[in-house]
Amino acid sequence: MTGTARGLIGLTFDDAYVGLQEHVGPVLRELRFSATVFAVAGRLGGVNDWDEAPRRRLLDADELARLAAEGLEIGSHGLTHARLTTLAEEELVKEVGHSRSVLHEAVGPDILGFCYPYGAYDAAAVAAVRAAGYDYGCAYLTRARDQRFVLPRTFVGERDGSARLAAKFAAHRLGVRRGPDTR
Repeated sequence: MTGTARGLIGLTFDDAYVGLQEHVGPVLRELRFSATVFAVAGRLGGVNDWDEAPRRRLLDADELARLAAEGLEIGSHGLTHARLTTLAEEELVKEVGHSRSVLHEAVGPDILGFCYPYGAYDAAAVAAVRAAGYDYGCAYLTRARDQRFVLPRTFVGERDGSARLAAKFAAHRLGVRRGPDTR
């Protein structure tokens, strides 16, 4: 994520589904927008086996590298999409740190951002992200403000029309969220 002006909005996509290349990439290029794709490093070219259904194919390393070459930032969404708050320290370090190495090898440029799978984070997860050398971390439903390793995000889905988007934007700006996941 780049930019220094106040009020910037970062456009992010989790998991790195194949549809990004086909559907999102052309729109971003046309509008001259950039975005960040948070990829699941240990599942490149596989499927989203962490979800119940439907199964969707994920970009492979070459496809992800092409998106990076087109100007999209590639960040990590973990090695296997594990809920970090449930992992022992050794697993946590591997999930966070090894995912960065895998993506760096696949994509080339430095992998600067991390997005906590399921938005779930706690002090140990934040420490692991920082220790792995990331520049920032993104969470979901967080009260944190101006904290580089717990940047807030708001989910936007296909059912969100203009009224719902306006409500989500207002809630985001007001910081109406729950606290960190301690599960």
